[in-house]
Amino acid sequence: MDGIALVSGGKDSIFALIKAINEGINIKKIITVIPPKDDMMFHHPNVNLVELQAKALKIQWIMEEYDGTQNYTEFLREKIEKHTEKYLVVGAIKSNYQRKIINNSCKSIDIEIYMPSWGKDEYVLMKEYLSYGLKIIITSVSAYGLDRRWLGKSLDWGALEELKSLSEKYGVNMTGEGGEYETLVVDAPDFLERIKIVEAEKYWFQDHGLYIIKNAKLEKK
Repeated sequence: MDGIALVSGGKDSIFALIKAINEGINIKKIITVIPPKDDMMFHHPNVNLVELQAKALKIQWIMEEYDGTQNYTEFLREKIEKHTEKYLVVGAIKSNYQRKIINNSCKSIDIEIYMPSWGKDEYVLMKEYLSYGLKIIITSVSAYGLDRRWLGKSLDWGALEELKSLSEKYGVNMTGEGGEYETLVVDAPDFLERIKIVEAEKYWFQDHGLYIIKNAKLEKK
């Protein structure tokens, strides 16, 4: 059972990829869509570092640039139908918008969509990420209660409890699926090497911020 995975570099897509591997799907390719600058529909910060994640997993990485001029559903269909693998792995959780795009993109294509996290309780899922051993850092924040100190912060058990409190107080989505925050996975049990951040900078814009990694490399565990 061969598959391809849509990966942004964040926790949700990486965990879906790992879950697929553990379920016996042979992931042959990782596909990353490089979005237009300032397009809020996409995961942005440090998306180029998926290349290091792919190398750490020994999986082929394919970068697809989307300039925003074409209908995204049609764009994605064109990119997916070029491949012969039978499974498409996606990290969506509860976003019907994401699910609709994926479903419409795969219409008439002989491929099965695999979304292992779909419909799961966000808090339970986040605990599953950490229990499995994902090493996650926060790369952007844009929700009330998430301030500058979260940029570059490890999303560990303490941070998870803080997110739970913010979710209860302000309605922050615990997984950040609505864009409240974004992440990068720098290590996982399945990675043969970890990502070491050599140089990074924080940018703050009144009510939201970015953690931009300017230099990173793979290192032995």
